[in-house]
Amino acid sequence: MLQPQERTTGILVIQVLLIVQAIFDLIGGLTYLGNRNDLDTQAQTGMTSTELSGAGFVLVFAAFFFFWVSYDLGRGKRAAQWILTVIATLHVIAAIWVAFDHDGTARNDLAGQGIIAILVLILLHTHAADRFFNQRGYT
Repeated sequence: MLQPQERTTGILVIQVLLIVQAIFDLIGGLTYLGNRNDLDTQAQTGMTSTELSGAGFVLVFAAFFFFWVSYDLGRGKRAAQWILTVIATLHVIAAIWVAFDHDGTARNDLAGQGIIAILVLILLHTHAADRFFNQRGYT
C-alpha cells in the first residue's frame, strides 16, 4: 500500500506567502474603503471616492480569494495548484513585458514579483508536490 504523501515544505511556504498577501490586501482594501472620502487620500492616490471604493472592494475580494486558495492548496486540491500556476505565469509574463517596455519603479516592483512567481511555479511543480496533489485528488 502506498504511504500517504505529506504536504511539502514548498507548499507550506506558498501558503504562508498567500496568507501574507491576503492580509496586506485586506488591510489595503479596508483602508481605501475607510478613507474614500478623505481629500488627502484622494490627492495622494490620484483616485476619486468612487475609484477608491472600487479598488478597496477589489482588494478585499482578492484577500478572501487568496485565503481560500491557500486553504485549498494545503488540502491538496489540484484546482488550487492550477489557479496559482495561471496567476504566477501571468506575473512572469507581466514582469517580462514591463522589463522591456517600461522604466522606473514599476520595472523593479514587477521584477521582484516575477522572481517570486518563478519560485512559486518551481515549488508548485516539484515531484513531491505533484505526488501530494495527485494523491489528494483521488481520495
